[in-house]
Amino acid sequence: MEKVKLTREQAEAIEYLKNLLSDTSERKRNLQLINEKLDPDYHWESPNFKAANEIPDDIFIAALHYGYEVEPEFKVGDWVVSVKTGFVGTILDIFSDGMAHLSWGGSVAIKNLRHATPEEIQQEKERRWWSKHGREVWELKRGDILSFHESLEVYNIEEAGHNFIFVNGANGKVRYELEQVKKLFKIACFAEDRKDIGDN
Repeated sequence: MEKVKLTREQAEAIEYLKNLLSDTSERKRNLQLINEKLDPDYHWESPNFKAANEIPDDIFIAALHYGYEVEPEFKVGDWVVSVKTGFVGTILDIFSDGMAHLSWGGSVAIKNLRHATPEEIQQEKERRWWSKHGREVWELKRGDILSFHESLEVYNIEEAGHNFIFVNGANGKVRYELEQVKKLFKIACFAEDRKDIGDN
């Protein structure tokens, strides 16, 4: 059997109980805790044991016997990933039935979410920025303006195994690979937003 899931409060309560009986062997200690859980005395009414009292007996026994994992805690605003779809977004609301309303639309069971890594968050923010401008990530078009130490205009894009971006600058026309462009340049202006050129 695999480890059971406990809340942080429940896990802390179990560890507190284990520490009370730390001078006995693990097996003996677990048996004593199970006996006391199934036949509680007045000590189990203590606030220290409140979280342990709320654990169903079968889960409590399994946690002692097979071990447990602490459920990740989520809150509104957390960046998360759906373990089923891979979608990345933020939690907009959490409901009492264990569901979370998410920024990509719809609701997902919290048990089907994990916290997003910093890299996943950065990639999603970048994707959203490009999407807001009607582009795929690093989709450049003729007439876009790139910025480095000077402003350079994209005048051609060639795809032949590699994406080559040709730009006009103070030193004439230069060819860059897309990966170089990503490292060296920022987008200064999209062709659609330029005021210095008319519609072709």
